[in-house]
Amino acid sequence: MLKFIFLKNQKIPVPIPLLNLREALFWVEDNFCKKHEIITKITLNGEEIEFDDENRFDRINLSETCKLSFQLDEPKDLSVQTLEALKNLALVILPRVKLISVDLYDNHHDHTVNAFDEAMEDMRYIFDLRHHINGVLDCGHRMLAPFVGLAHLAKIVSEDLARLRAAKKWSQISVALVGRLEPFLKDLVKEIDTLQIEINADDSLILNSVHS
Repeated sequence: MLKFIFLKNQKIPVPIPLLNLREALFWVEDNFCKKHEIITKITLNGEEIEFDDENRFDRINLSETCKLSFQLDEPKDLSVQTLEALKNLALVILPRVKLISVDLYDNHHDHTVNAFDEAMEDMRYIFDLRHHINGVLDCGHRMLAPFVGLAHLAKIVSEDLARLRAAKKWSQISVALVGRLEPFLKDLVKEIDTLQIEINADDSLILNSVHS
C-alpha cells in the first residue's frame, strides 16, 4: 500500500489504502485540489505519466516503495502561460520566415535548408502546445473558434510544406512560406493577445477539470 505522496515539494502521508493510480488521483483531487486547481502532471518513480489513456490508471498498481508526485496548477494561469509560450515561439519564427524564403528562392544551400528544417521543428512545438490547450480550454467555445481555426490551417500549411520539402521543391516552399505561413503566424500572435484578455475576463472558456 502506498505510504506517501509528494505534492508541492512536500512529503504527505497517505492514511487510507490506495492500491492503484486512479485511486490516488481521485484522493488527491478530493483532498488537495483547491477551487479552480487541476492536476497537470503526475510522476511515478521518476517517470511522467501521460493523461492520454486514463483507463490504464486502474492497472498501474502502487506499493509502499513507489515515489508518486503530483503537480497542481490553476487552469487560467496555465492556459495564459501556455498561450504566451505559443506566441513567443511564433514571434521567434516570424522574422526567420522571410529570410529563409528569399534564400530558398535564390538557392538551396545546406545552411538555408537546415534553417528551414529548424523553423519547421519550432512549428511542431507550436502544435504540441496547441495540444496542451485542449486539456485546459473549452475548444468548443465560440471565443476560441478563431484560434482553433488558425491552428487547423497551420497544420494544413505545415503538411503541405513537408510534402514540398520531401520533393525538394524549394521555389514552391519559398512562396508558401511568405504567402501562407507568415500571414498565419501574424494572425496567430494577434489572436493570442485577444484570447489572453478573454480568458482573464470569462471563466467559461476554462474546462472544469482535465479529468472529468
